[in-house]
Amino acid sequence: MKCPDCDGAGDRTLSGPCPDCAGRGWNEYTSREGFETSAQYVTRAVRCGNCYGEGYLNRPLGYCRTCNRTGQVRRVEGIVPCEVCDGWGFVHSGTEFYPSGQPKRITCPNCQGQKRIPGFYYVPDYS
Repeated sequence: MKCPDCDGAGDRTLSGPCPDCAGRGWNEYTSREGFETSAQYVTRAVRCGNCYGEGYLNRPLGYCRTCNRTGQVRRVEGIVPCEVCDGWGFVHSGTEFYPSGQPKRITCPNCQGQKRIPGFYYVPDYS
């Protein structure tokens, strides 16, 4: 398999609107807030990981940001969005409620309310 970002060559060969987000730069997710009895849905927008929120695949300098031209696996130290709270920094309490009946928000135990968690992620070698 070739690297989807640089087509295995270390250089960008794809251009035009990102097919993952249709050129918007953001992916939208609709999720249910609260419990099963709630009919409220919330649409959340998150930065597209395929085009890095730019909306287009022809990125600045014309090279692959993921593998930094090399096409090889790189270990990158950085921060990634918390998947438990979906990058919101809080989760809904299952035991405490506001007088209105809405569940209280509590700090996400995974990211401690920071919305992102420090860590390492690996760029797969598609060669």
